[in-house]
Amino acid sequence: MGRKTWESLQVHPLPKRHNIIITKNKEFSFPNENVSVLYSIEEAKKIRDFNTEIFVIGGGSVYKEFMPLANKIYLTKVYKSYKEADTFFPIIKTEEWKVIYQSERKKDEESNLEFQFFTLEKK
Repeated sequence: MGRKTWESLQVHPLPKRHNIIITKNKEFSFPNENVSVLYSIEEAKKIRDFNTEIFVIGGGSVYKEFMPLANKIYLTKVYKSYKEADTFFPIIKTEEWKVIYQSERKKDEESNLEFQFFTLEKK
C-alpha cells in the first residue's frame, strides 16, 4: 500500500498479515514486526513469495504499477459517486479479464451504501 492508504488506516497494521508501505519519503519509518517500509515501487516489485497471495490495496499509483503483475482481482464496487474523489482504480479491460464470481448487490443498513463483490482472473 502507499503511504496515504496507510495513513487512512489510522496507522494500524492490518491484522494477520505483513503490511508493506511504499513511500518516496526516505525519512518515513514504522517500527513494527508486521510492517515493512519500502522506498520505491521497483523495490516492492522484487518481493516474490509464490506461496502467499499478495494483496495491493492502493493508492492509485500503486494500483497502476502492479496491475500488469496481477493475475486476480478482488473488487468491491460501491454504488455511489464521490465528487471529491481524487484516486481511482485503473480501468479493467474486458479483453484481458474475466469475471469468475459476482455477488448479489447488497446494502449496508448502517451506512446505506449499496455494494457488490467481484472476483476477476486474467484471461
